[in-house]
Amino acid sequence: MKYFKDVNNNLYAYEADGSQDEYIKPGLTAITLSEAVELSSNNVSVPQEVSIFQAEESLAHFGYLPVVEMIMASPQTPDKYKRAWRRVGSVRRDSEVMAGIAAILGLSDAQVDELFIYAAGVTA
Repeated sequence: MKYFKDVNNNLYAYEADGSQDEYIKPGLTAITLSEAVELSSNNVSVPQEVSIFQAEESLAHFGYLPVVEMIMASPQTPDKYKRAWRRVGSVRRDSEVMAGIAAILGLSDAQVDELFIYAAGVTA
């Protein structure tokens, strides 16, 4: 996604692939996802569930996917987590698996929210 704000700090989001560029209003200022999350903390709800594909794309975008893949391959990772990651097809924001991944990666709640917000915008 591409994020923008206007002079009143209203947020706008458009597909990153350029398919919605014609709808970008003149005068908008491009901002980062972190800035969008900060501005929208009162207005944007964090998705509570995303597909594994979306989660993995988000993790890849932020550079965490190789570590998560190592976590899932580790003999120390509970089998329950491995099965959930491979078979459930989605990951919940409040799941044990996500809490474990976040703890290992040292992510704050805001960073996990950012992962989920980004993930929700990913399409195949």
